[in-house]
Amino acid sequence: MTMKATIGSIILGAHGGNSDITDFAWSNSTTEDAEQKGASVKDVMTICGKIRVPKDDDHKSLELAQWSQVPPSSEDAYKEVSVECVDKNTVVRFVKFPNAFVVSYDEKFNVKGECIFELEVRQRGENLSEIEIEGNYPV
Repeated sequence: MTMKATIGSIILGAHGGNSDITDFAWSNSTTEDAEQKGASVKDVMTICGKIRVPKDDDHKSLELAQWSQVPPSSEDAYKEVSVECVDKNTVVRFVKFPNAFVVSYDEKFNVKGECIFELEVRQRGENLSEIEIEGNYPV
């Protein structure tokens, strides 16, 4: 399976040059004590991968790290984030959050020149109805 993540103008994975998406998770949850679906719904994406960091292409990991530090009062804190999972020429899952913000971002660098990262984003609460979830169609 191949995966591609698009985070604003950053493309990671499939055709994103020196990067790979290694894991992707999407979840929708509400509080455990809820007896019906309410306003406390949370939609979360977790994107894990690695970016090979040649001397002139460090911008992808740097942009992710900088985005994680944008204050919530800024409109720059929100980006469109999508992930496409493809297996045997079929899009198994496509998920798009049009107004995502960073919940957490972790990165580490290894001696191979790779940035290993985990990015968790959440869809802005008032835009939950704008989330796109699709799948089972040809590439």
